[in-house]
Amino acid sequence: MVLLSSDFPIYTGTRNVYLNEETPIGTIIGSLSDPRGGMTPHYFCREEEQAYKPDNEYFTIDENNNIILQTALNYTTKNFYDTSFNGTGVRDLALSMGLGAYWDLKVTVNDPNPSIHSGKFEDFLVKQIDGHYQLIRKETTTRDGIVLPAGMQTLLNGVANHKFDDVSIDVLNDVKAVFDQITGVKTESAEIFRLYEAAFDRFPDASGFKYWVDNYISGLNTERVIASSFVESDEFKIRYGENTSNEKYIETLYENVLDREYDEQGYDYWVGSLNQGNEERYEVLLGFAESNESLENFKEQTNILI
Repeated sequence: MVLLSSDFPIYTGTRNVYLNEETPIGTIIGSLSDPRGGMTPHYFCREEEQAYKPDNEYFTIDENNNIILQTALNYTTKNFYDTSFNGTGVRDLALSMGLGAYWDLKVTVNDPNPSIHSGKFEDFLVKQIDGHYQLIRKETTTRDGIVLPAGMQTLLNGVANHKFDDVSIDVLNDVKAVFDQITGVKTESAEIFRLYEAAFDRFPDASGFKYWVDNYISGLNTERVIASSFVESDEFKIRYGENTSNEKYIETLYENVLDREYDEQGYDYWVGSLNQGNEERYEVLLGFAESNESLENFKEQTNILI
């Protein structure tokens, strides 16, 4: 079976691509690959074929099986493209599934009008699931003391920009760009992602995330150095308190990293480790970030399982 992989969220089965209006003609929006190897050239079904769809004319596939945009995008004029493509030789679906068989690719143009959200961006969990990005509200308390329950879900795909009380987020540049760097549970980028969530209880900012991932991969900084830098940052001190006790620090780690109240055994262990000087706070932060429970939370959030 041919799989679709690219810088854009294309997934087996759904095969959805989301593009912003300003995506230039000639941009490679995806590429075809097969883990079994032996890829033959593919093409968008032609008009004389049973599987042809008119939207095929807006895209092409080159000799390297890259999918290339062939038209200027305008959300108002046309915001959705439904296409069909097939392979050649042993990859011709007609040989195995019958005349008219094809793979489908659906391309959506993101709405350039921003979506407005009540609350700060950090008040939401960002998940990657089934080829889409979801925004899920965490339980938060407003300045007026009103508790907003957790669980409200919003789909980020389909709208280019999302405005929050504190920042504006571009789905492709600020969300997709982060998830695209994470290729496995135990990769350097995955470790930095978990460290961001543990230290700041928020989705990483794309530029900062790339900076620390590059430093970690290049060997310029170890994970311990990065964790120490996070602990010394102003944002961390605001989140955890500048002169907070070890007890309060551990309690907050349970809430931020594991999303639950502490268990007495674990709480006593970590507090004791800090009180006795066995570990520094940045080391405990790393311990929480790379715990089995944190790894399971990471898998659920990113939909990356191996």
